[in-house]
Amino acid sequence: MNTAAIGGSLQEPEWLSRWRESPLPTDQGLFRFDGLGSVDPDQMTGRWRGTGLHTGHPLDGLLEWLNWYGKSFETPEIVHPLLFLGRSGDIFSIDPARVPLHWVLRGPMLARSRAARKLFAVSRYLLRSGGPTARLRKIEHRGVTSAAIVYDRQPIIDYLRRIDDDRVLGIMDLRFMPQPFFFLLARDGFERAG
Repeated sequence: MNTAAIGGSLQEPEWLSRWRESPLPTDQGLFRFDGLGSVDPDQMTGRWRGTGLHTGHPLDGLLEWLNWYGKSFETPEIVHPLLFLGRSGDIFSIDPARVPLHWVLRGPMLARSRAARKLFAVSRYLLRSGGPTARLRKIEHRGVTSAAIVYDRQPIIDYLRRIDDDRVLGIMDLRFMPQPFFFLLARDGFERAG
């Protein structure tokens, strides 16, 4: 790993710092993903801060625009894959099945409008999940068996690879979406992911 201890925490790998600053083409993102090792589902326990890593994907920046917080893993069977930050600082879980992904992917600029952001804030109580909406499983993807988030009611699998003990790189694979969406998760309390 290209990390070094600094003040009790791990320095971010140089490639990740560059990616945060400037989008990568999808093939280069996949090259980085493929170079990382596996992560076990049990190592994901806890709450994680999330941020998108841009590749020119229609979802780039959208989750952050809507105040995405990250993901929570209580156990491999109890996963909350979409946590958002409320105006008062509360963290709440959204049911991914209630998110109109087809609409968002067809009109990403409309989804980034102030009106859409207000609508999301107002309707967040309708979007809330009543419990876990995904599970963690070990799945082989791109030649490596690693933890993956399998959504209960959406055709989505988030494949995860280990950067270090407190950071993972993920790619969202949605059945009808040809390009993967890349994201970074950092263990809550380790560092802010974005």
